[in-house]
Amino acid sequence: MQLLLSGLMVKQKGYLRVKNRIYAEVFHQIWVEQQLSLMRPYSQALDAWAISKRQDESRLLRGQALLDAQKWSQGKRLGDLGYQFLGASVESDHQQVQQALEAERAKEVEARLAQERKTARLQRFLLGAIGTALVVTVGLGFITFGQYRQAKSRERQAKISEIEALVSSAEGNFDSNRQLEAAIDAIKAKGKLQQLQGVDAQLDRDVREVLQRTIYGIEELTAWI
Repeated sequence: MQLLLSGLMVKQKGYLRVKNRIYAEVFHQIWVEQQLSLMRPYSQALDAWAISKRQDESRLLRGQALLDAQKWSQGKRLGDLGYQFLGASVESDHQQVQQALEAERAKEVEARLAQERKTARLQRFLLGAIGTALVVTVGLGFITFGQYRQAKSRERQAKISEIEALVSSAEGNFDSNRQLEAAIDAIKAKGKLQQLQGVDAQLDRDVREVLQRTIYGIEELTAWI
């Protein structure tokens, strides 16, 4: 704008040109470029980048600064260095955007992996808890079954003891000539014996013998009467 206001340059077809040949001879291209460089909003960054032999990428423009520079450069002859600077800035900005996107994707992947690991740990915990509960349940089942068998065994033994007591009572009553009481005890012993399965052969013989004796004794007693 300063060059236009000074009358040194005019704008033709969107470009700044020296107004006439006299000015062109006096204000040669190098001087014009020097003046143009002073007007650049990014002149300091460009100079620093040039001094670093175009190696200092921290001097390149990015984001809004790059957009502003591109807007300002429209319709201007920037020179090789200016175009190279803007081109390098565009490439660097693109790389930075790509790196940011890749970093974001990496974070998403890491978050998914963390969630999967968390889910896997929870599944292992649940499986462990279920396994422990199953072991406890099975263990309690065995204990309960064992207690049931013990209870049934004690019940069976109590019935056998009761039958043995009836046999002894029948024999005692028979020896005391109380044949009727002896027969009642023998009949009870026989009835309870029939309710058991797999009884000892000796107990079965004892019950049959005492029953036969008492019945025989009653028959003899009846015969005398």
